[in-house]
Amino acid sequence: MIAEVARQEDERAKATVRELLDEQLPVTCDDTTAGLTVETVQPGRFTGQVIRDGERIVYASLPVTKKWLADNKWRTAKAFAI
Repeated sequence: MIAEVARQEDERAKATVRELLDEQLPVTCDDTTAGLTVETVQPGRFTGQVIRDGERIVYASLPVTKKWLADNKWRTAKAFAI
């Protein structure tokens, strides 16, 4: 029983990550200084900033928006008991 619940939870987590990887984030370039680029992610599911060193992301702060939290599927997850 515990193994099955863990498997189901693992699959839900993987599905969420796959969905996020497919999402296109609207980004605007704010500044480029000393080889670092600061980009702002526009409101959508996430909002925040990303700093790149060339193509490599060296910092990202992408909190979810209040609207996404309110609409999120995890709020309707079925309860279970062990």
